[in-house]
Amino acid sequence: MRLRKIDMIVIGAVIVIIGFSIYTMLRTDSNDLKREIAIDKVNITSIRVLDEFGFSIKNIRVNQIVLFQVDITNLQNSTQPFICIIKVVGKDDGITYSLTFNKSQLSPNEKISVANSWIPQMVGEYTVYAFVWESLDGEALSSKKSMDIVVMK
Repeated sequence: MRLRKIDMIVIGAVIVIIGFSIYTMLRTDSNDLKREIAIDKVNITSIRVLDEFGFSIKNIRVNQIVLFQVDITNLQNSTQPFICIIKVVGKDDGITYSLTFNKSQLSPNEKISVANSWIPQMVGEYTVYAFVWESLDGEALSSKKSMDIVVMK
């Protein structure tokens, strides 16, 4: 069986496309692995809801001062600057009702707690997200953590 010139061109193109697809897949996996390694620099161990006096609360009311306390741990043997971002989003409407951050640094293997306040204005269900980033325009240092809350009248 003899291949025509056009058949050889088509086979060559298919081989190039397959090779490029494999290369792209391997490169993407490598980049994802790098991102996963970067995310393991800091760990968010918990998010807690506190009243203005620092006591844990379960029932949140409209116009009540609420603190979201985030416990974070530096998993590295070096000092790590960070920004802890706390975002409150309405579950039904997806609107961001609060976006606050704290900027500091963690000593090697240090565990600290940071807290930001919020005063809910409306009854409803919300999701609180916590992020730890290197800087506002830097890379993520940890996977985000979230918790659901309900604000009552």
